[in-house]
Amino acid sequence: MSGVDIDGREIRKGAREAIARHINERSNSIPLEVLHCVEEISNSGGTPLLFAENRRVLGVIAFTDVVKGGTCERFDHLRAMGIRTMMITGDNPLAAAAIARQAGVDDFLAEARGISRPGLHPLIHTHIIARQFGFLGEPRVNVLELNLALDAAHPWHQAK
Repeated sequence: MSGVDIDGREIRKGAREAIARHINERSNSIPLEVLHCVEEISNSGGTPLLFAENRRVLGVIAFTDVVKGGTCERFDHLRAMGIRTMMITGDNPLAAAAIARQAGVDDFLAEARGISRPGLHPLIHTHIIARQFGFLGEPRVNVLELNLALDAAHPWHQAK
C-alpha cells in the first residue's frame, strides 16, 4: 500500500488485503459492490487496485496483463517435447489461474511476492520436491521446465 497525505486528506492505494487492514483501523469495511468488482477483475485475470480516502474506500481499478502473441504455441511446442510449463507470479490465485489459462501454462504458483532471485531457488526446489512426492498433482517436475517458464516470464539475464 502506498499513498500521500495532502491538505488534510489521507489518500491510499493498494491491494484488497492492505486496504482492508488500513480502513479496519476505523472500523470501516470494503463495500460489497467493490468486493464484487475485485472478484470479477481477479477472475478475468486482472489485478484490482483499491483507492481509499480518509480510510474510506472510493473505488477500484483493474490492471490487466496481456499474454504475448505466440505464447500458447511456444508452450504447446514445449509440451510436444515432453516439457511442462509453470508460471510463478505475485498475482493473487484467481488472477494467476486466469492468466495461466490464457497463456496455456501447465501449472502456476501464485502470491510469490517479495522473493528475490536467490530466494526463488528454495521456492522452486520445495515445489519440485512436493511434486515429486505427489503432494501437488502430477509427480516428477523437471527443473528445466521451471527454468524455461521463468525465463519466458522474466528475462533474468537482463535483471540488474
